[in-house]
Formats: sequence, structure tokens, C-alpha cells
Amino acid sequence: MKFKLQLVSEPGENETAAACIDEIFSFDKPFDTFESIGMNLCESKQLLKNLQQSIVEKQLAAFIKGKGLQKFRRKGNYTVKLKTLFGDISFESPRYYGEDKKTFSPLNELLPNHTTPELLFLETKWASLIPFEKTANLLKEVLPVAETINATTIQNHLYGLALAQEQEVGEEQWMYDCGSINQRQALPRPERTIVVGIDGGYVRDWKDKKSIFEVIAGKSIPAEKPAKCFAFVGSYDLKSKRRLYNHLTSQGMQPHQQIEFFSDGADNLRNLQNYLNAESTHILDWFHITMKLTVLHQCALGSIKVDEKRGKLFNIY
Repeated sequence: MKFKLQLVSEPGENETAAACIDEIFSFDKPFDTFESIGMNLCESKQLLKNLQQSIVEKQLAAFIKGKGLQKFRRKGNYTVKLKTLFGDISFESPRYYGEDKKTFSPLNELLPNHTTPELLFLETKWASLIPFEKTANLLKEVLPVAETINATTIQNHLYGLALAQEQEVGEEQWMYDCGSINQRQALPRPERTIVVGIDGGYVRDWKDKKSIFEVIAGKSIPAEKPAKCFAFVGSYDLKSKRRLYNHLTSQGMQPHQQIEFFSDGADNLRNLQNYLNAESTHILDWFHITMKLTVLHQCALGSIKVDEKRGKLFNIY
């Protein structure tokens, strides 16, 4: 059987272009074997790539036409490549002479980056779960992305996105204003409490095997929204308190929000929690309380061997 897929593009309300029909993909498929039923992976990837190319070309042409550039003298074209989830799209970008005699490209306004947000999203999401190399291989296996994508590309995109997010983080503060008591009491009190567990652990530096650093990780659990995990390296992160504040705010923390912090009472963890919210409660979790009592109990047992009378008295408490 022969199949032919066509794309029909129709003008919008304020557009004057005529409707257009383009042939996107055609292929022959037998029907006498189980393996030939439906589309295979190669056919679907080629179909998506052709469809993406046609859609992008029509969108860019409509954008340029809507800019009203007839009064500008055209200099020429240059080839631009746009990296998308469904392959690299190459197209001709026109250049014009502006009123100040400088050349400009109208597509620079529409395409500030040459990698689409959808591709960056999937790259960074998968790269946070599996190694960069495996992320690149998985993308190439299931989607018609460019064959040139590799672990270095994934790493560079992830690093660039991290820098952009870092610039959006506000300045660090030692105290965050929650308003006066009267202002907080005038607000409707949230029904539920946000529970935050936070702890630190030491990790060996993979570059310098002799050095270690502390990773602070935690989990915030609001009643009405999904729980979220967070983590950062306190010795490297210069905005750790701001980052924790933004994290809780994104989960709906309000100035009069009741928050319960569970930690082991370490100084660096308490400093992070202090002055974040006026309604917060700081609790030493039972596990660390048990650890401290266990240490005291062992000390009492050891004291018996040195001073039996005082050791037994200490062991009672």
C-alpha cells in the first residue's frame, strides 16, 4: 500500500495569504507481515523532520511578511540553522539596510537563540537523571535530532541554562521581611503547614580525591502541592539562603505561613533556616536525638569502668 501525507496551511484572521497544501511524506508499506504493520522508527523520525521543516519555513515567511519591510533595501540572504527536537532546520534569513545604513536581520528578533526551548528542556531534564553521553544517545535514538549532538553539546547547553537561571536569583540576604505581626495576623492563615527536612552530607571531590565537600540536601512538603527536593554545595553557593527562600516561595510560602524545619541542629543548617519566615518552627529530628543519646549512653558505660560509683549515677540519667 502507498501512503501520502500532506500538510494544509490556512491563513489566520489578519492574514491575506492563500491556503497551501504541501506533500510532507510518502512511503510504501506492505501488509502481509506483522513487522510491517504501522510506521517504524526511521519512518516516524523522517516524517517529523519533514513536518518540522515545512512548519518552520511557513512560520518564518509569515513573520517576515508581517514586518512590512518593503521600504527597506534588501542586501541578500544568509543561511541559518535552527536546532529543534525534530532535527536541524536550515533556512534563508534575509538582511536589509536600515535607516542608519546598517544592515539588520528581522529574524534575530524572533530567534534570539538557535536552539529551541523544547530541545533545551528535554536535554537538561534527561541530563539531570542520566549521564550526558547517554542523554545524547537517547535523543538520537528516539527523535530526529542532529547526529552531531554529543555529550559536550549537552553539557554546554546545561551550563548555559544554569548560568541564565543563576542570574534570575536575587541578592543574598541574612533576613527576609515577613511584615509586622499586625500585618501577618490580618492575612487569612493557611490551613496547612509546610514541612521541610534538611541535612548535610560529605562527598569526596572527584577531581581531588583527598578533599571533601559538604552537600546540603532537603525536601519540602506542602499540603496542597507536590513535594520538591533541593540541594546545593554550601561552600560554593554564595546565595544558599536566597535559593532556599525562592524554593519555598515557589511552593506557595506566604508571610504568615507556618513552616516546620527538621534538621540535626548543625550551625550551618540553622543559619539557613533562621529569619526565613517569622512563623517557622525548628525541630531536632528524632533520629539525631537518638544518636546523641546513644553517644551519651556509651560515655556512661565507659565511665563505669573508670569510676563505678559516678558512672552508675551518670547512667541513670
